[in-house]
Amino acid sequence: MNMLLAKGLIRLIDPSIQIIEATNGSHAVEHFTTCQPDLILMDMQMPEMDGLEATRKIREREATSGTPTPIVALTAGAFQAEEERCMAAGMDRFLTKPINPLKLKETILHYRAEKNARSATVHFDRERLVARCNLTIADTIMECMSADLPTYLESLSSAIASENSTDIQTHAHRLKGACLNGELPKMATIAEAIETVTKNGSDLAVLPARFEELVAEWALVKIEIAPQEP
Repeated sequence: MNMLLAKGLIRLIDPSIQIIEATNGSHAVEHFTTCQPDLILMDMQMPEMDGLEATRKIREREATSGTPTPIVALTAGAFQAEEERCMAAGMDRFLTKPINPLKLKETILHYRAEKNARSATVHFDRERLVARCNLTIADTIMECMSADLPTYLESLSSAIASENSTDIQTHAHRLKGACLNGELPKMATIAEAIETVTKNGSDLAVLPARFEELVAEWALVKIEIAPQEP
């Protein structure tokens, strides 16, 4: 019932939002790994693994692979002690049940605006990448991006040229994941937009222009990820 209510409220806020459902805490961790969501609404009471443990496991995985994802607690326990437990586990916000539609909307719009602002201004977040792992690993990731991203772009270009929706979605998703792991927010956002077009069954005619944006962004990024002079 809580899931049905949450989905209904989210669709009222923005029908285009893709909703990924997890039936228990273990599934939540699995979906995080495979789908890389922009925002997680984490119910505190779930079978197999509760929201606190699921959040801890997600934060452990993010320590080595991925940009921190906002996690918002959903709980019937409207007490300060409950909120403190959520924050200690690694959650970012706290919403009580029954869900307040206005607070849910404010939360979603807040994190959307935060993501858009970062994506619009940062091409490569070197400091964030180094802070997330360490300098040696960051250098290795940059080398991998320099070698791999041109191949990913070429595969995506071929898929768009052949108008193969399945291949477009696959290659755009792979590119998005690589850009998120490498702290390339603007490239990730463009790749996600291309992926969304195919998921929604929209007109593929818009994709060549979006791909040109991707190529232009890569031209800037590859300069920033190039080895720096001592």
